[in-house]
Amino acid sequence: FSWGSSKWGQVGLGAAPQNPLKPVMIKGGLSDKVVTSISCGSSHSACLTSAGDVYTWGRGFEGQTGHASKALDDKTNDVITSVQLLPKCVSAFVKWPV
Repeated sequence: FSWGSSKWGQVGLGAAPQNPLKPVMIKGGLSDKVVTSISCGSSHSACLTSAGDVYTWGRGFEGQTGHASKALDDKTNDVITSVQLLPKCVSAFVKWPV
């Protein structure tokens, strides 16, 4: 569940307006996962699942969500990493469970 400010999508609830005082279940790829750990920053969040997958969401302009790719040019990476509104698995960790 998540609640609070979502200026940068850091609560992981998508683009729909949310009541910041009422907890809402986070979906976007986490509905069927068991979250074992979570960390929340002022503008982004991350969690670890029981399978060892890392999911991040929120503001990623400086790379804090980990979704950039060396195979893409800077402009494409800026679009991909700018703001992640829903939890997204960090692909760099898929073969390397945390």
